[in-house]
Parts: sequence; structure tokens; C-alpha cells
Amino acid sequence: HQTTGDEHRATRGLMELLKNETELAGVLSHEIAHVVQHDYAALSPGGAVQSDQLTAMVQSFYAEGLGTEVEHRADKLAMMVICS
Repeated sequence: HQTTGDEHRATRGLMELLKNETELAGVLSHEIAHVVQHDYAALSPGGAVQSDQLTAMVQSFYAEGLGTEVEHRADKLAMMVICS
């Protein structure tokens, strides 16, 4: 998941599910596509947030996600990058 700034993190659980570095590249490409497309900006329309606001936003994000259309758009861009 994306944290503040240009940093991305993968959970230990995710790393255990991945079979190889190619799968990791796919996941990271997908997440970077969200950043490039400013998909996470919708979670924080006002910019910087306080710690308690961030917790609520993360809980909402995990419960609702970004939506199928946004996820498909990120998948498409990630595939374009990986295949180029």
C-alpha cells in the first residue's frame, strides 16, 4: 500500500502469497499506476491529514476499496508498463 510521500510498502502476508519477483513487479506496477493516476488523492481531497483522520481513511479504503473501474484502469496501466 502507499504511505505518505513516494514510499510504498508490502505486508508480510502479501510477500508470503507471491510466488516470485515477477508477481511482486505486477503488484508494485499496479500500485504505482494508482499514484500516477492520482487515485489516492480522492481519499485525501484536502491534502495533508491528521493521524486520526488517516486511520479512518485507511479503514474506509480497506472496507470499500477504490472501485472496480479505478482498479481496472490501474491494472491496464500496470500491464502496459510491464509489457513495454
